Amino acid sequence: MKALEVSRNGVKLFTAGLEYGIVTAKFVLRNQVDPVWLNVDGRDQTTGGHQRWAHLAIALGDEFTVRLVDCDAVDVDANRD
Repeated sequence: MKALEVSRNGVKLFTAGLEYGIVTAKFVLRNQVDPVWLNVDGRDQTTGGHQRWAHLAIALGDEFTVRLVDCDAVDVDANRD
């Protein structure tokens, strides 16, 4: 399946994907005071359940790589409903 492999500062964090569903990766910069976040989540179209692989605060200088990969298995998120 197609999935998103996410790395931070050269270290792989996780691979996020759903066989039948939508996966999004978004950076959230609200204003100059609030923290900047990386959110990676999804919605399983077969069950309607939501999944979240990441809700990470980002530090100045952090470098992220989001790579599209083809894989047999993905990481299970800790926040599945």
